[in-house]
Amino acid sequence: MKGRSACVVLVVIAVSSFSTQAAVITGISIPVNSMDQGCYARNDGLWSVAVPPYPLNTNTGIGRIINPASTSVFSLHDHVYSTSYVPDPTRAVVTYKFNQSAVVDQVEIIQHRNGITRIQGFVGDSLGSLVSIGAIFGPNGDVTGVNTFSEGQSYLFDFNNTMGGRYFQMIVLKTSLSNGYATYQVVPRDANSVAFEPALTPEPASLVVMLGGIGLLLKRRRRGR
Repeated sequence: MKGRSACVVLVVIAVSSFSTQAAVITGISIPVNSMDQGCYARNDGLWSVAVPPYPLNTNTGIGRIINPASTSVFSLHDHVYSTSYVPDPTRAVVTYKFNQSAVVDQVEIIQHRNGITRIQGFVGDSLGSLVSIGAIFGPNGDVTGVNTFSEGQSYLFDFNNTMGGRYFQMIVLKTSLSNGYATYQVVPRDANSVAFEPALTPEPASLVVMLGGIGLLLKRRRRGR
């Protein structure tokens, strides 16, 4: 009986933790072969990361796009454009998945000197139900020209968004250079400018399922005595 009681207590704790848990990133992806020059995803051949296994892999491939240590190699780097200053939107897109509904209000971009000037955001609970939260310029506005940005500096794009979703997708709409861009990090943030963290451990909901199985096993053992 003590074993079952302990299991019940752990389940209650897990459920309580789940109700107060902040949203975390459980997956990041860009289209396969969507970058034509050196960057983490192309170099590592890893165009998407997801959990399980835990923690979310932010040390290789596209996972490096939210890793604060990614300051020497690009995370995005492409030269395929629809028109001047406008990257091909089927390539210049990053998708983030969360464990629960998240309100992405801001995007921090650590820029290359030939960087991103305008982005569009989409949110939804599935990839088939994404809706636009706006197309916005960063703090520098609609600037063009070589070496427009400070290398490795942070630029914050603010959507003033209040709509939540389990997916957030960003498309690069315009760049400062007419035929190429690169960036080190693209980090989704909330309204308080707090970065969403990568998932480190299984969700408490998964723990509930696991503990439920333990409880069932204990029950069977008691019946077998």
